[in-house]
Amino acid sequence: MPIGKIEELEKIISSKDLHPVFQPIFNISQPAIIGYEALIRGPADSMLHNPIVLFQTANQVNLITALEYACRDISCEYFSHLKLSGKLFLNVSPMSFIDNHHKDEVTNQIINKHNISADRIVMELSEQYPIDDYEIIKLATQHYRSMGFEIAIDDLGSGYAGLRIWSEIRPEYVKIDRHFIEDVNEDTRKKEFVRSICEISRGLYCKVIAEGIETKEELGILNSIGVELGQGDLLGRANKNPASTIPSQLLVNNESFNYTTPTKLAETVEGLVDHTYSISPTMSLEDSAELFKKDPLMLSAPVVNELDVPLGIITRRKIMEIFLNRFGKDFYAKRTVREFMEIPIIVENTTPIQEVSRVIADNKEIDISTDFIIVQRGKYIGIGRFRNLLARITEMQIRSARYANPLTLLPGNVPIYERIEGLFKKSINFYIAYCDINNFKPFNDKYGYSCGDEVILKVSEILQENINTKNDFIGHIGGDDFVVIFSGADWESKCKRILNDFKEEAPKFYNSEDRKAGGIDSIDRRGDEQFFPILSLAIGVVNPDRDRCISHHDVAALASDAKNLAKKMGGNALFISRRKGRPDVEYDTKNKEPLT
Repeated sequence: MPIGKIEELEKIISSKDLHPVFQPIFNISQPAIIGYEALIRGPADSMLHNPIVLFQTANQVNLITALEYACRDISCEYFSHLKLSGKLFLNVSPMSFIDNHHKDEVTNQIINKHNISADRIVMELSEQYPIDDYEIIKLATQHYRSMGFEIAIDDLGSGYAGLRIWSEIRPEYVKIDRHFIEDVNEDTRKKEFVRSICEISRGLYCKVIAEGIETKEELGILNSIGVELGQGDLLGRANKNPASTIPSQLLVNNESFNYTTPTKLAETVEGLVDHTYSISPTMSLEDSAELFKKDPLMLSAPVVNELDVPLGIITRRKIMEIFLNRFGKDFYAKRTVREFMEIPIIVENTTPIQEVSRVIADNKEIDISTDFIIVQRGKYIGIGRFRNLLARITEMQIRSARYANPLTLLPGNVPIYERIEGLFKKSINFYIAYCDINNFKPFNDKYGYSCGDEVILKVSEILQENINTKNDFIGHIGGDDFVVIFSGADWESKCKRILNDFKEEAPKFYNSEDRKAGGIDSIDRRGDEQFFPILSLAIGVVNPDRDRCISHHDVAALASDAKNLAKKMGGNALFISRRKGRPDVEYDTKNKEPLT
């Protein structure tokens, strides 16, 4: 390493001759800005201007920690000066993350100096460097969380740590490396990787951020998969004066919303919150035992710091285990609960009950006599009782079984109607697609009801693969009739994908002879023999106007009419109705379509 380069680096660090730029991070489904990632550039006239060269040089001469603290300071200063909203994402290498300096709370001093609260800071741990000691990383993570910070894993899929570091430190955010985002709309393997990450994140109560979004097509597929957060040049470039408004790409592509259906099928843990008191991590074990003694029904107590961030949970079982030991009370009575608390399950108040239930079912080590902690934006609000959760799950299962279709287990008529009424109540624009299989009865007559059920299940599968379950809704009216309620602007492209997928799958249900013939001979409704082409799907779409529809009954009539017109088109057809109101109107004789 040239001496001049090292001296220049030392000068840059000491003088903090660094220039931060900020790239916005968006909630791509709402849409809204949730924060900014701080990126650093060296002096413009320096050989260390390029950030890759800057940080590689610092790493080679063991100055990475000093450089990162300088970057942290200057980023916080500019973030505060620009009065940017949301959270500030700060990049940090594992070396500085576990450096002894963290014990001196340097970062805390920095944010206090620039008047930024700890709950607005997210420490991004990069995968670009090797991680050798996971225990030290976990301890450092606990330290930063105790200060009120959140943790993110950067560049997931590009580096050393992979899924292990994710499982070890349980970050609040995980950022998917841009390699997997580039052309994700064209690469099935990348799409499945992203989908798998989203599934894992839901189980770990972690938010996924897609990095490097550069095209509308990438944005569209990420939204359909269910990726919640994103950043990239398409949405907003890194800039010293970054965007503070929602880009048109999000407004055009995502007319989505945060809607919870009024049925208990989408209930969250908010309804399970028990606003009990919490205890300080510095409380002695003896004093905490007194609390349990005064309240015989209390099984556990959440341990929460002065920033209302939950650190752990202390249980009656643990205290009894210690104090019933012959010398336990003498040895441990004056020790703090921090030393004996357990790592609890912590969930956001907006988490669906079904997700919490799945985590419990998948984790055989969970003691259901212990409570779990419920937070709102990371802040403690109360505990949830496992017995109450199990009781609520049972209620929901009974209700779900009552109103779900027995074959596909998709919501039936009652949840469909409730969904429509809920959308009307919130004045949310939506499109409803009525899907029906053409030539289904003749197929059933020849191949039998068992094969017919397989076709229906395949339609159900195709629908679920092509919608965003966070914003869209699938219902199974009965038989071969389905409805999809779309809340985003990409409903038409989704309908076309559904038709194409069914067109590919339908011939597979026929024997080779019937496939070659392109259909079957069967008896029609009048008792005459007729040739029926291979199964196809008809989709009729309407965009109901709340002012012209009194209730869900009017919407159902509109959708049914559109479906019938789609069936008349023949084959795999999409009919988009211009009608928005009640069906008791005349037809346009030229276009063969009802008008309002």
